[in-house]
Amino acid sequence: MKLAAAITLLSRLQIRDRDTNRSVPFILNPNQRILLSKLQKLEDENKPLWFMSLKARRVGVSSITDGLMLAHCLAFPGMRDLIVAHEQSSSDALFDVPLSLLESMPSMDLGRSTKTLITIPHAKGKSTLKVKTAGNVKAGRGFTLDACHLSEAAYYKNAEIFTSLINAVAYKTGSIVCIESTANGMDGEGKAFYQYWLDAEKGKNEFLPIFLSWLSDPACRRDPLEAPDAPLDDDEREVMDDFHADKGQIAWMRWAISTRCNGDVLTFHREYPWSAHVAFLATGDPAFLPDELRYARSLVIPPKWRGSMELSGDKPVFKRHDRGGLLVWEKPQPRAEYFIGADACKGLDGGDYAAIVVWRADGEQVAAYEERLAPELFGPLLNSLGLWYNEAMVNIELTGGYGRHAQTILRDTYNYWNLYRWKGRDDKRKRGGGGATIGWETTTTTRELMFAAFRVALRQKTIKPHQESLVAQMEKVKNNDQARWTVEVGHDDVLCAGQFGWVARHQYATPEAIAGVGYEGSSIVPGSPAESEDPAPYSEDVERRPMPRYQNEMDNVMTLTRARASAHTRKIVNWEANRQRMAKLRGLET
Repeated sequence: MKLAAAITLLSRLQIRDRDTNRSVPFILNPNQRILLSKLQKLEDENKPLWFMSLKARRVGVSSITDGLMLAHCLAFPGMRDLIVAHEQSSSDALFDVPLSLLESMPSMDLGRSTKTLITIPHAKGKSTLKVKTAGNVKAGRGFTLDACHLSEAAYYKNAEIFTSLINAVAYKTGSIVCIESTANGMDGEGKAFYQYWLDAEKGKNEFLPIFLSWLSDPACRRDPLEAPDAPLDDDEREVMDDFHADKGQIAWMRWAISTRCNGDVLTFHREYPWSAHVAFLATGDPAFLPDELRYARSLVIPPKWRGSMELSGDKPVFKRHDRGGLLVWEKPQPRAEYFIGADACKGLDGGDYAAIVVWRADGEQVAAYEERLAPELFGPLLNSLGLWYNEAMVNIELTGGYGRHAQTILRDTYNYWNLYRWKGRDDKRKRGGGGATIGWETTTTTRELMFAAFRVALRQKTIKPHQESLVAQMEKVKNNDQARWTVEVGHDDVLCAGQFGWVARHQYATPEAIAGVGYEGSSIVPGSPAESEDPAPYSEDVERRPMPRYQNEMDNVMTLTRARASAHTRKIVNWEANRQRMAKLRGLET
């Protein structure tokens, strides 16, 4: 079946208009023309017409797809084509398209048709077009199909319907598979559709991803005089600046939010998205608001360097190589203050990742790490990275045990002194401002604290995340009770590491460091390419910013180790010697 011939045939037939319910000529709308132009490229490459469409409401994907499937049955004998709707009412509406097209054909013997079956006779064997409801995965078992339309697929109750029906269609020239839907979140019912879409965008499957926006629908506009003050908010600004909407479309957008979406902006994002990104974020009760995510996404840039850290003697050395797990946006700045958040893991294939996020005190993300790494190796990495970034404060999550092991190595083997100490509500009464407990225990209360500090920074735009996976995890997490969140697609380890580091910065950064006083300033430039030269090595000769003097520091260390004092006498002495060395390095009184 040639697309051009199919469209010529359809243009001669009648279809019921979606608004007037009258029979009108099948004239392609702009979104249908966009879809067909993309399918034409597949046909030109002699590929099957396998595609996914993430769409806004009422763009006509179902109508053109079912029209093509009717033409497919008319053109060839022995075709077995199937339309699958997510519920009964939808199946009736879907099948009305090919039935009305068939009824408008010139009088001839085209066999029989019912509300669920169209039979087209051919000399070499009949072709059939059926409609079914995706209520049972067994509906696809035993089928051999030549074309399949999975309509509103993100709303199927049983995601296995995807694999059973797609496997019923041979991947060969002339076959058709359409998976289309409005978005329904990134997990739950919508998880399978979302995962297929992600893989299609990355070229990991054979489906062509096609996004169809309400902005291409000529019906989605009103009098521009209804929106003389546009743009009023971030959504309107994005639609106008990045997607070239005019005031007539903004006027319709405002009308649709209030009239069709009951004033709910997120409902409009889901039903009438202007990008795939907006469509998925609007569904599934996201933990972050759209403007927070939009701000974070705008700051994502590739790192300047990729590599690994190691110690040369007692000095950290960055080694640049393309497959290293350490991402660096900026080398350590003299006299700058840094904070590291760390989320340890077991280090097994298929498990969570060990994640590190490094913040400069003024809010810039300067480095990150995300690999499966055992705690025995995670501790040395944190030591090297912490030393490199001016002996940064390190905040490791202890919950689960792996972080506790890494922190023990960092404290007892490397005598790393600048570890985060829990600052509770009563600590303001204590001299020095910090508690005796080092590291971070995640509880309902502490999770609320770190999440609130992170979101306030996003709202105030004082935090500047640059890592793609950090922002991607922000986009996938869902709200839950008591400041908790869940994520079913992927992980949240980088996001957690970022929040552990940020809460340490929130509690301990000096005002001068937050203001960026005393160092060169940021070298992070959006859009700048990766640099070929390695960042400057660590040097003890460079002038560094004095870190805050934590009173009772050694008291805290002694408290932690008093129960095992005899076994740790040497380590305590090393702690004091290390503290004296660092004090001398910063020019502090000893």
